Amino acid sequence: MQRKRLNFFYKILMFTVAALITVFILPHSNKFKYEFQKGEPWKHKSLIAEFDFPVYKSDETIKAEKDSILKLAKPYYIFNLTVYKSIDNEVDNDIKGLFSELTVSEKNRKEFTAFTDSFINGFKQKIKSIYEKGIIQPLPENYTVNSDNNEIYVLKNNVAELTKYSDFYSSKQSYNILYNYFKDYTKKSPVIVSEINFSKYIKFNVIFNSELTEKSKERLINDLSPVRGMIQAGQRIIY
Repeated sequence: MQRKRLNFFYKILMFTVAALITVFILPHSNKFKYEFQKGEPWKHKSLIAEFDFPVYKSDETIKAEKDSILKLAKPYYIFNLTVYKSIDNEVDNDIKGLFSELTVSEKNRKEFTAFTDSFINGFKQKIKSIYEKGIIQPLPENYTVNSDNNEIYVLKNNVAELTKYSDFYSSKQSYNILYNYFKDYTKKSPVIVSEINFSKYIKFNVIFNSELTEKSKERLINDLSPVRGMIQAGQRIIY
């Protein structure tokens, strides 16, 4: 009976010793061993990094960088090459129909025919040059262009090119070009020519694309690094 008690106490003793050894052997949680006050001078010896580790940005810094990216991200547009073709056919039919309805004397017919041929060719060339440069769709209200460089991406023939918003015509500018050409040229007509509804020939062919714009923003935000820099082992941190 006494031997059983001794064995029991021996087992308890061995278990206690093993537990104490385990506690001392296992690594303890890291605790910064220096005391300091924020804004006060460092009162200890130079602190040297014992291993490589990253320095992370604060939440405020990351938020500010994201806001900056969203504010400065460049909008994406698509240059539609098919719009001009439909407009060109429409102009042909409208202008020829307009002139065919005019009453022209036999005396002025030859001169008028030369005038109409010249006018139609010139008018169509004006429209072509407008659409080759591009009539740009205004940005939605929730998007902006950086006023310093007003840069945008324009996708044409599957190639995105960085250019300026101001490089394209607005619908108003396009209208004025056609209107002024018509006014100046019809002064040479031997007969009075009625005005044309120029608005029907003004259609956006540089069109804003929200999907590409949002994907571009997502890529920029995903590329944003949470790390400000790296501290190398042996590098002096505080001195």
